Amino acid sequence: MKEKKTSSAILAAAYILSSLLIIAVLALAAVHVISSDEKQSSKEPSGPNYSVSKLRVWGTEHLPDAAAFLSESAAHKVKSARYAVMPELKAGDQPVAIQMQMVDGSVRTENSVLSVREPVINLELGEPEPTAADLLGAEYADAVFSQPISSFKAPGSYPLTVTVQGENIPFTVNLRDTVAPKLELRSPAQFSMNQQVRPEDFVVDCKDASAVTYSFNIAPDTSENGTRTASILATDAAGNSQTYEAVYTVTGDGNAPVITGVTDMKTIAKKRVNYLRGVKATDDADGELEVTVTEPDNFDLAKPGNYTITYTATDSAGNIITQSAVLKVVSDEQEVRTLTEEDVYRIGEAMVEDILTDPEMPEERRARKVYRAVQDSMWFKDNTDEVPWYTAAAIAISRGYGDCRNYYAYAKLLLDCAGFENMQVEHLRTSEKESRHFWNLVKINGEWYHFDTTPRKGRSDFFMLTDAQLDAYSATQSDHIFNRDKSLYPATP
Repeated sequence: MKEKKTSSAILAAAYILSSLLIIAVLALAAVHVISSDEKQSSKEPSGPNYSVSKLRVWGTEHLPDAAAFLSESAAHKVKSARYAVMPELKAGDQPVAIQMQMVDGSVRTENSVLSVREPVINLELGEPEPTAADLLGAEYADAVFSQPISSFKAPGSYPLTVTVQGENIPFTVNLRDTVAPKLELRSPAQFSMNQQVRPEDFVVDCKDASAVTYSFNIAPDTSENGTRTASILATDAAGNSQTYEAVYTVTGDGNAPVITGVTDMKTIAKKRVNYLRGVKATDDADGELEVTVTEPDNFDLAKPGNYTITYTATDSAGNIITQSAVLKVVSDEQEVRTLTEEDVYRIGEAMVEDILTDPEMPEERRARKVYRAVQDSMWFKDNTDEVPWYTAAAIAISRGYGDCRNYYAYAKLLLDCAGFENMQVEHLRTSEKESRHFWNLVKINGEWYHFDTTPRKGRSDFFMLTDAQLDAYSATQSDHIFNRDKSLYPATP
């Protein structure tokens, strides 16, 4: 009986042990399966890794193929792709589902965003020239425009073709002017009593892409001395406006000086002018006043263009008057020919200031320096110009060469500006074969002398010759170049 109980106990223990062993084996198998799944899942990305998060296209392009959404990591995993639902090509961001046929035969769906951008470029007038990357984004840095953006000059909408990766995309450029004028004002502006003041009198500088007009919201009051505030409205051609508060001070006796003779003028590139020729300032209390001249900061006499010259006069009571004129610098010969007689005299007076630096210089020496200045400034070349004397002088100054009439005109200009009385003498031709010739008669130390700056073969100095000396030379020349109607001219010593 005891043996049966022992045997039963052993069988029970064996059963329990085998059950535990089976459980352990199953547990190990489960662990192995889980481990294998984890390893397998570590190789497979959890989406959306097979599609990009967002794809950007332009509204005028075709709807991109679904494969365009696949990322680089999908190359060896995805066999093909299609849209789960076909999207619309409309502006804005819209979600899309990309259904992928995997290489292993499974099907996978991932979500992305289709971003459709309008093919429109909005620009502000006056901004610096932008690059393709500035306008379209860094990914379009290599885009090519059919014409430069800077070629659009006025507000409006313009067509533009943009070439991206070989595809021509039609764009619209909207050029706008939405920025109000930016003014720099005098602080404070100075006016005299009862002075008529314009809004422009407050303005030192204005920055805007188009023309600007000014008006007063609150007009200045100059009826009494003191410091007050005016209000100025600046409006550009596009209608953008800005209001500025302008502080001003009123001082003085109430009567500002008057400047007369200020006018627009022209000069030849690199040639100074006498700004004060014909300009005078007077005041009721002080009489004639000194006038000062200010050139703009960007002034460059060698660079053709228009420059605003400012004239200023101040009386003893502190009243200030300013006027401005435009100096046009020209270099093209056709424009040189448009200079007026006054323009040419302004140039001549500035030249004489440089030539005759000593006011105590004797007359004969002064005349000799003028003579040399003409000959040193030009060389002879024949031409057939039939123009006024001052135009002939301007051409000679601009070109640096000319014929006898250019020499005569250049000499006349400098002699006039140096204060010498002079006149033109013309060769009296006896046949059409003889050359025309012009020269000057000039009064030096109270006597008239011939003054011919034109050089001739074998002789270049014809300074202060008498009638007898000139006739003796002319007689040796086959063309008798100095024959003249002596009744028309004063006699020399």
